This record gives sequence, C-alpha cells and structure tokens, in this order.
Amino acid sequence: MPGKYTFYNLGTKTSAANVPRKEVTLTSNHKITGGMTGTWKLSKKNSTSYYLSIKSGKTNYEGVATTQYDKEEKPAGWKVVFSAIGNNNETIWCFKDLK
Repeated sequence: MPGKYTFYNLGTKTSAANVPRKEVTLTSNHKITGGMTGTWKLSKKNSTSYYLSIKSGKTNYEGVATTQYDKEEKPAGWKVVFSAIGNNNETIWCFKDLK
C-alpha cells in the first residue's frame, strides 16, 4: 500500500467529474501526507481485497483496497485502488499504478 496515489475527495458527490486531482503519499509508517494528512491502517478481507481505515482530523474513513484494470488512465493497466466513506458522508478515492 505505501506509495504515491492520485487522490480525489468527492465530498458527497457520486462522480469524480470536475473534482480536482491531488496527490497523497501513504508512508510505510502509516502516515498520509500531501493532499490529505492523517494515518492509515489495513487489514485483510480476503485473498485479493483489504479493509482500509483512515483518520484525517476529526474524520474517520472506512473502505476497501484492491486492484483493478483501468483502461481510461494513461497508461492503461493494473492499479491499486481504494475508496472509503467518512463519518461525515464524504467519499475519497485513490489509485496508483501496480508495479
């Protein structure tokens, strides 16, 4: 999971259209820096997916991390993705190339 991700905070929207991209970094010591700051924790859901918890300020986000093939981003290919919803009803979504 550690690495640099393209980050979207969709707020309460259901689409990333017209939402500015930011960059966040998840560090190996479970910190988040960049377009969002906080901490993250991962726990195994099954052989291909994980539960993800993020704390940023007073907001706690809960979601899932997995891999998916993305043909719309350049370059197309497999990505590590995660999405989570906060206790404030805002949704975040991130991805990075799977290397």
